[in-house]
Amino acid sequence: MKLKNVKKINRLFPVLIVMLLCSCKKQVKEYLPGPEAAGINFYNASEVMNSAADLRKDNYVFINDSVANGVFKQFPKYADVYTPLSDLRQYPYNRTGTIFNQSGVISDRYQYVYYMPIALGTYKFIYSGPNKIFLKDMSVTLNERDELNALYLVESPEADNAYRVVNVPEAYKGTPGKVRIRFVHLGTDSKEFVIKRADANGQDIAADLPKNLPFGGFSDYVELDTAGTSATSKNFVFKIYDVADPSKQVLSTAVPAEPNGSFVVLIQGFRQTTTRRIPTGYANGNTTYQTVNISPNFRINLRRTY
Repeated sequence: MKLKNVKKINRLFPVLIVMLLCSCKKQVKEYLPGPEAAGINFYNASEVMNSAADLRKDNYVFINDSVANGVFKQFPKYADVYTPLSDLRQYPYNRTGTIFNQSGVISDRYQYVYYMPIALGTYKFIYSGPNKIFLKDMSVTLNERDELNALYLVESPEADNAYRVVNVPEAYKGTPGKVRIRFVHLGTDSKEFVIKRADANGQDIAADLPKNLPFGGFSDYVELDTAGTSATSKNFVFKIYDVADPSKQVLSTAVPAEPNGSFVVLIQGFRQTTTRRIPTGYANGNTTYQTVNISPNFRINLRRTY
């Protein structure tokens, strides 16, 4: 079905509460949603939609219905145009729902996570592709005040036009003297991963990290003592391996060893050249599709949740 009758806007609410701010010392502060409210962060990890300007047009998240009514007179909308943050397409981007690059807020190593305040209850979040065409939906029940969730839209390996929404419960939390790190697997053409930590010389260090992380899966947060990091790099280094071939490293990344911080290591993209289809409209009662070729773009994006 076609989703229509939606006002084109850049903001969900006239006043959107600031969820995460950063000081000059990169210490994150969060203003939680408030009385009887939870928070949602929408992340669009679609490689197809991010591959062309016409496919980024009118990418929405509708709430309960495609027709604005009741509480939801406006809906989250991702930016149409390419920006330096297009590889990290989240809503809200910041307190106003628009993109900005203020010093101390957007880091060159990671992106902060912001949340949209929403009242407690059960909702259907409906993701659209270009031109507001339906792609995938997910129902989520928010039971507790200040409950936080990150919802990731990504291409599914089930079919060349299939999508999946991965719901990752979040928590605004830090641990003094340690860094909290979790891993989220959105690599559509990859299966299970083994995560290993390496020292400054590239040698493996024993750590309680995921050993069988499947596509669409996410780990619990692991707490690592910052005292064990390199004095020069001040990073934790991680290596990603295929479960089927544990000797083959496919990715690596460095996570800042910033005490009291929490980070999400987001694995996303395709390892092989891939052909996908995405619905773009209707003709003669049938859905029309656009075929898109995706070049290998397997990578890690780093998000900071505290």
